[in-house]
Amino acid sequence: MKEYSLSLSTTLVNIAQSPIRTRLDVINLLLSTVKEYIVADPNYDVRECVNIAKICIDRFKRIFFSFENKIFSVSFPFNVAVKDDGVNSYFYFEYQNIVIDNKLTSVLISVFSNQNDLQNTTSKDIYSVVADVCNEFGIKTVMEILEVQKIVYYLLTYEDGYFRYDFDTERDDSIYHPKNHFDLYYSNSNTFKIGLKDKINLEWFINFSNNNAPVAYIES
Repeated sequence: MKEYSLSLSTTLVNIAQSPIRTRLDVINLLLSTVKEYIVADPNYDVRECVNIAKICIDRFKRIFFSFENKIFSVSFPFNVAVKDDGVNSYFYFEYQNIVIDNKLTSVLISVFSNQNDLQNTTSKDIYSVVADVCNEFGIKTVMEILEVQKIVYYLLTYEDGYFRYDFDTERDDSIYHPKNHFDLYYSNSNTFKIGLKDKINLEWFINFSNNNAPVAYIES
């Protein structure tokens, strides 16, 4: 399994610790995280860090966010690799041969900040939103705008597969809110909990999520 780790900045910790209620929350977190990966050192040792992100790729492709009392994961939408320019190594991201660089992440974050404009819109409407933002960043050719639109549409429609582990002693209730539990999904109409007997760590969470690892059983 390939793993790509990142020590989270204070800004990114604050974003990741904010409640996730919608797909746009997930997208904003993903893009902000990719932006930090792009400028990070792939060789930095994160083993002593408390707040980290880890992209894992096997038969699955997920990013994990790990904190002292919380771990959560979503499907990771881009391809990732570590490359070397002869002087430094760096994280490299792309989607269908479109390079996801620092400028493009800024464009995408700006596009998705137009939440009202993106909700319940047609492809034509999305193109208009994307074109306006691209123009602000000096991106004017139809080909480049269409590339941005392709990523926007993909992020709005791909299955994010969000789920979270919490270690919550403040609201501990063995029947309705176990101290150790999974929260699946994020909207109020879909979310539910699965209680766990013991506290888990990031390694356990990753193995649990890995569809190439032995299956975990829930006692019924």
